[in-house]
Amino acid sequence: MSTHPLKIVPAVLLILLAVSCGTTRVLEEGEYRLVRNKVTVVSGDKYPESDISKYIRQKSNSYLILGWNPFLNLYNLSRSNEGFWGRLIHGIGTAPVIYDPSLTSYSIENIGTHLEYKGYYGSSVQALESYRGKRVKVNYVVTPGDRIPISSLSYVLPESEAFRADFMADTSSITIRKGDWLSEESLEAETIRGASHFRDLGYYTFSKNNYFFEADTISTPGMAALELRINDYTRNETPSEAQALEKYSFGEVAYSYPKTLRFRHKVLRGLNSVQPGELYSESAVSETYTRLTSLRVFSSVGMELSTRDSSLVDCEVNLTPGRLQGLKMGLEVSTNSSSLIGISPEVSYNQNNIFRGGEWLTLSFMGNFQFKPRSDTRATELGVSLGLSLPRFLGLRLREHFSGSVTRTEFKVSYNFQDRPEYLRNIIAFSYGYSGNIGRLLYQLTPARLDIVRLYDMNESFYESLSDNPFLRNAYQNHFDLGSSISLTWTNNSLTSALGSYWTARLGIDFSGNLLSLFKGMMEKDDDGAGLVWGTPFSQYFRAEASI
Repeated sequence: MSTHPLKIVPAVLLILLAVSCGTTRVLEEGEYRLVRNKVTVVSGDKYPESDISKYIRQKSNSYLILGWNPFLNLYNLSRSNEGFWGRLIHGIGTAPVIYDPSLTSYSIENIGTHLEYKGYYGSSVQALESYRGKRVKVNYVVTPGDRIPISSLSYVLPESEAFRADFMADTSSITIRKGDWLSEESLEAETIRGASHFRDLGYYTFSKNNYFFEADTISTPGMAALELRINDYTRNETPSEAQALEKYSFGEVAYSYPKTLRFRHKVLRGLNSVQPGELYSESAVSETYTRLTSLRVFSSVGMELSTRDSSLVDCEVNLTPGRLQGLKMGLEVSTNSSSLIGISPEVSYNQNNIFRGGEWLTLSFMGNFQFKPRSDTRATELGVSLGLSLPRFLGLRLREHFSGSVTRTEFKVSYNFQDRPEYLRNIIAFSYGYSGNIGRLLYQLTPARLDIVRLYDMNESFYESLSDNPFLRNAYQNHFDLGSSISLTWTNNSLTSALGSYWTARLGIDFSGNLLSLFKGMMEKDDDGAGLVWGTPFSQYFRAEASI
């Protein structure tokens, strides 16, 4: 199929017009297009320019190919967005960024504030503008200021003996150290860490605003004697509003959800780390929220805390039911180089509260039917799988799950039937295991895993063609595979967010047949001496793999 030359002329003309038309044609008198921002850091310690670029308020147009953006040129074909063509061109094109000097002034202020926050005091920031026609480039020349080391660190604490003891017991964990560079960033990080720590110890009213810092940079020039003070009032309060720092305990715990939701109350109590009578802990509240959310039963989980008397914190858990079940259907049609046409239907059903305790049931049916028109070549595959996941460590009496997570016990069973011209194969699979996470360590423990493969009517020529690949050849042999496995995956990225770069390390161990080998002397043998289970040779191996 060919395209008439006349049909491509408008497209070519449009491209040529876009290229030939400038990028400043729509600008008014006195307006300039911001072509580029550049950051030049002048310092002995090379400060990352990319970090400073984030604080520039006005960004220039992006470029696609070697500093060229055809959509920017296209926008300049029309001076207004009136009429059909004007709206079309402006809709497809990219408007030029009109330079705003006031935003450059804001950028200078932003960069200076940021550098001071990072601990560079007395920094210099200049914006050098370079005009050419109706275009302007801005070069931000940054000279980071001096950094001040901490010469000493002292503490001033409230009169509460209990709090003083708790604070001194935590001093080894304080992130501010003698010799560190003084910066608001490091001080802020310590207040967040410390406040979280003390709230876990029962100090419900404590916050990062109870921290006060004073740095003496006069006594010893070029050095900072830092005083860390904790008051029993916050930065937003006056000393007259001070309240003694006392420990709180959890009081009443109540659950609120619609009566139409059928959910076992015992499960809620088992997943709730907020226990009446125990010391208040912020981590216990967060952990409970994480566990209840992970059940997939509730669309929202609210943890409302309120103080009662002078030392009790009541907790009301508000639960909003989510969608508990769903049906998914799909159909895929494909073809390949052998002219085989494939039709693959799939139906799956899931229920997230099958036994009224956050248990997940998944039932799936699949098929794959391949045929060649005007030929007897046929291939059929049918499969069914059933999965059940329970929100507990079945088989062990554990009141508490691993930190922050719900350990789930999972059962999976499946059957797959394949009828192809080369063979007829039946595959039965079953597994029983546990999955969850401890912090950023994800684990999957499978104490029992069973795979049974039985083949019939194997085409000899097809089997011989696999002689160069022993691993693939093994997949087309009868085998009885009973074993266990464990998989550990650690990541330096938060499990709740995938933003930014991160890395993972994985260790997997898989072994099979070791238990059955103890009974090999009692089994029937095939011609090769392999032990038979249900007339099928059992597999025996140990395999370990690691990746990063």
